[in-house]
Amino acid sequence: SLSSFFPPILLDLLRRFEEYKRNLPASDVILWVLNARSRAIALDQMYLEHFKLFKDRIVFGLNQVDLVHPMDWNRKINLPSVQMEKNINDIVKDRASKLKSIIGTSPQIVPYSAERGYNLEKLFATLIATCPEKRKWIFAGLKNFSYKDFVPMFSRKKAKRRS
Repeated sequence: SLSSFFPPILLDLLRRFEEYKRNLPASDVILWVLNARSRAIALDQMYLEHFKLFKDRIVFGLNQVDLVHPMDWNRKINLPSVQMEKNINDIVKDRASKLKSIIGTSPQIVPYSAERGYNLEKLFATLIATCPEKRKWIFAGLKNFSYKDFVPMFSRKKAKRRS
């Protein structure tokens, strides 16, 4: 049994990896989420070595940009400060360089904050643009998309209280 050779966390990763290998070939588009606060992307790079065949279908989302130093998000207009924006752009460039070294082409990276709803429309539009032409018609009815259309009411109320 594999469980006698590998710790449980590694077994879980191996199972997930096998699941990805089975399901990604049938996917129209792949959203690969990276954490803006973590420079450690070695595990992502390891996975990408195996999935670079799908590079044209991958959109990289850089989440938690609202927590990037100096964490002085402008809540009134729901945008990063000038310094945060510079730091976010530096992080995007760093990740793009590391990912390009694996997949061989410049990756599509969309910085966003799920917590604040920042740039979710751009992320959604990028996912749609990456879909094969024969499948884009499915999304044609979603004009003027707003992430709020897909966020449960209790989450919207919670977010509103924080602003």
